[in-house]
Amino acid sequence: MKETVFISGLYSGPSPSAGLGVARSLRAAFPSAHLVGVDYWAGSSGLHHEVFDATWLKPPWDLIEEDLYAKEVRAELDRGALWIPTLDLEVAWLARTLATHPLLLAPDEKALAPSRKPRPSVAELLPFEIAPSLDLSASDEEIYAFCRAHSWRVWIKGPYHEAVAVGDWRQLEQVRTWMREGWQTDRLSVQVHVRGYEESICLAAYDGRLCDALYMRKRITTPEGKTWAGHVGELPADLLGSIEAAVKAIGWTGGAEIEVLRDVDGRRWWLEWNPRFPAWVHGATLSGRNLPAALVRRALGLPDGPRAFSAQAEFTRVVLEVPVRSGIPLPLPAEPEHGQLGVHGKYGASLSAIVPMLVPDEAPSAAAPTLSPESEADLLATAAVVATPHRLFLPRTAEAAFARMPTVAPVEGILLRYAYSLKTSPDAEYLMLARKAGMLAECISLLEVRRALEAGWRADEIVLNGPGKWWPPTERAVDGLRVVFCDSVEELERLAVSGRTDGLWGVRLRIPGSRSRFGVPVDEPGDFERLCAAVANLPPGRDFGIHVHMASTMIGVGHWRDVAESSVAWAGAIEAASGRRVRAIDLGGGYHPDDFARLPFRDIVRFAREKLTSLTAVYVEPGRALTQATMAMVTSVLDVRRQEGKLQEVVVDSCIAELPLAAVYPHRFFHLVGEQPVPVSRGPVRVLGRICMEDDVLSQGLDLPDTLRIGDRLVICDAGAYERSMSYAFGRGGYS
Repeated sequence: MKETVFISGLYSGPSPSAGLGVARSLRAAFPSAHLVGVDYWAGSSGLHHEVFDATWLKPPWDLIEEDLYAKEVRAELDRGALWIPTLDLEVAWLARTLATHPLLLAPDEKALAPSRKPRPSVAELLPFEIAPSLDLSASDEEIYAFCRAHSWRVWIKGPYHEAVAVGDWRQLEQVRTWMREGWQTDRLSVQVHVRGYEESICLAAYDGRLCDALYMRKRITTPEGKTWAGHVGELPADLLGSIEAAVKAIGWTGGAEIEVLRDVDGRRWWLEWNPRFPAWVHGATLSGRNLPAALVRRALGLPDGPRAFSAQAEFTRVVLEVPVRSGIPLPLPAEPEHGQLGVHGKYGASLSAIVPMLVPDEAPSAAAPTLSPESEADLLATAAVVATPHRLFLPRTAEAAFARMPTVAPVEGILLRYAYSLKTSPDAEYLMLARKAGMLAECISLLEVRRALEAGWRADEIVLNGPGKWWPPTERAVDGLRVVFCDSVEELERLAVSGRTDGLWGVRLRIPGSRSRFGVPVDEPGDFERLCAAVANLPPGRDFGIHVHMASTMIGVGHWRDVAESSVAWAGAIEAASGRRVRAIDLGGGYHPDDFARLPFRDIVRFAREKLTSLTAVYVEPGRALTQATMAMVTSVLDVRRQEGKLQEVVVDSCIAELPLAAVYPHRFFHLVGEQPVPVSRGPVRVLGRICMEDDVLSQGLDLPDTLRIGDRLVICDAGAYERSMSYAFGRGGYS
């Protein structure tokens, strides 16, 4: 074969493109072919490889003349050259710009559409499990709930490139902003992480007919997750028919890689469909299966080549130096910066500039926040607020939250009791509602104990907790409390000889893997033995209990259940080693308002009853779940900042002193138009606080109207709980 083949994507760094591998594979099959390497950055080292007869270096995509380049590509195709693109965004651009051409060995728009993230329809044609995902055009409430439901084991994914793991809301906000700005698109998604082995299907197809396909299991990967070594084999028989049917259904042309995960149970999970050959494709050629050659043969109407694997089915990469090709000088070194280390040397083709060309792919506007009927009625009171910033108590919302508290009723003979956490919000309104709901009081200091007693709780209705519960020493230590949980073995040993007459003593456990600073560690044999010895030495007749606390808002619902069940298992181990029966389990607090009613407390009680035969009570400590949504911050606009006529930033008179957890979880924003609170969805306008601190950012982006003026008011919901109790005075000149 003497045809000319243009092959683009020659970057060969830590996250390489496939162009060099495709070229090496074609050279092995067609020694006389004229191979032209195409790239958009002078730093792509594949330009200098001897496999290419010629190279074509184009400007980066932020400088390229799009119409001219499209004419140049079409002219080469019309002259009989083949073109194999290996850059995802270039493939999408070619599909939009050139539509179809028999010698353009890449999918057209009709074929590409079913393969696009986050929920490609082609995945439904294949026998894979599909990991749950959510468009980031959803409201922040929905996104936050999705991440909690999946225990913050999630990835933020771009429409064409990038997948970044995030473990909390602050990280999600940072990655979302970085990815949106870097790739100039809002079409992002969040996908659940699946634990398993990384595997791939590589295929070549022409006009909806499969040319060849194979299966690759990764053996070594780079820190970026790219394949460094792998094992190549036949496509499993249960997949071949489905792959052929899927390729035919969407009319695929070109190379493709389907990335999958195989979990510990052997199930295969869909990750994504990459619309080009993978960078490791020449590894398969070395193993006897040359997919780029199979594609070219089919396009030219040539007979199929050999398809047998060689005796060596595994490949690995090495790093080689090559001489620089004459006429393509190396790029100048990047300007030294004070920014992130290790950024130099990344692919400099400005691929993100292609994304705005794909305008129809853009996501719809983000969904707007919603309010409960009670909160809607409460927010009408914002019209009466005179001075801002003002934290507004929402009485109907609070009453409805406490009214939904389950009544005290045994579960499998075990008493399930709720204890209101005073640290969350010690205001009199909440203490009154908690007492009315029949809740116990949970305290973390002697001052809180005094506050609970003053509010009407008896000593035997108080649960005392925390690492510094006996502070301050000037306060009277009330005896006869319902429960006292110790945060260390030393504290339990002191309690054992104190002569106190509390109803139950217990310890907080630091569950292995929970990354908590609180409680007694049990993962080391020495620590566990010392704990069990201290428990065994408690006075005869003293009831003993176990406490565990990992906020489900931080670790997610599934992980919270794992921690709760793990605490029951450790309680059983302590029973067996100490000879003391566990009478009570405390599951702690930190629950999101939307999750609280759905958490499986009763299932945990039943599970504990089976494992701990002497169990009589289980305690739960809702505070945040009851109070977070019961306050709102009314704030006024102090400054309106524009860029090129567009609203860019606003400064308001509230700040992180009033909202110290502004970045920790999403808050619902409303714009007061007259007396009506209008919901504000996510958008491009940052909301900055009034104080001189770099992190005083109340929102990374809202869709505020261009007509916003100084003096206009916003309402920030979800400003109760710790936003109230942890607020502080700052930037007020000493006036609170």
